[in-house]
Amino acid sequence: MKVLLVNGSQNAKGTTNESLGIVAKELNAQGIETEIYQPCPKIYQFDPACLDEAVKKVNEADAFVFGSPVHYAATSGSFSCFMDALFGRKDAELAFKPAAAIAVERRAGGSATLDEMQKYFLFKQMPIVSSNYWNIVHARTADKVAADEEAVQTLRILGKNMGWMLNCLKAGKEAGVKIPEQEEKINSVYR
Repeated sequence: MKVLLVNGSQNAKGTTNESLGIVAKELNAQGIETEIYQPCPKIYQFDPACLDEAVKKVNEADAFVFGSPVHYAATSGSFSCFMDALFGRKDAELAFKPAAAIAVERRAGGSATLDEMQKYFLFKQMPIVSSNYWNIVHARTADKVAADEEAVQTLRILGKNMGWMLNCLKAGKEAGVKIPEQEEKINSVYR
């Protein structure tokens, strides 16, 4: 089993990466493979080849954690563009794969950012993995993440819960439980 942790920050070694690393460490302790992935370090210079690479990684993963810094009470603009493009791709195998979101903020806006990211998961029928509180980290720099003890605990529990869900899905699959039969999407307009 593999979890892809997607760093939505343009700072490859910043607070978002540090926060994702806490979840990865917990998953690794459970024997689950992880990869922290930063799509196109300069996402604002969006290159279709970067999206192709991301789709390949998504299709190889069993679950996801998407992390973003908070910019104006939302994901960073470049990461929002990336999420739109990724979740709009028909060849990105996302349905029924567990997902979680992490917001990293200096002061506020984290809950709005989590809400924004989780809507992508709902649209693609992805089970959302939770913790014991909102997955929000308060830190200005990577070396300050550990000082937010409540967030560190929340991220550790998130990793434990993600591992548990993956093991439950694996056991279900081995027992012959199949995913629900899919229906064609109805796009209706209210009259």
